[in-house]
Amino acid sequence: MFRITVFLVADWCVPRGEIITDKIFNASACGDNCAEWLLEIGKKKDITVNLRHIMDFGEVSFDIHIQNTDQVVHSMKELIPIAGMIVR
Repeated sequence: MFRITVFLVADWCVPRGEIITDKIFNASACGDNCAEWLLEIGKKKDITVNLRHIMDFGEVSFDIHIQNTDQVVHSMKELIPIAGMIVR
């Protein structure tokens, strides 16, 4: 099973433009329109992205591992409270 790992980044945590690692993509740069594609890619291979905002993955169910808290969420209802504590 492949999964999407999300590293949530508060703006005060990492300056904009700073690269954490060459293996992590700043998914916030492409906006919410990338959410569907991230979920599709995550079905085929493991991917790790960082988010500086709460990306809207819609009403579908998904498996997203939040690296900050080591939790797996399956819906926006589960994602929002966790992400809300980290990103602003």
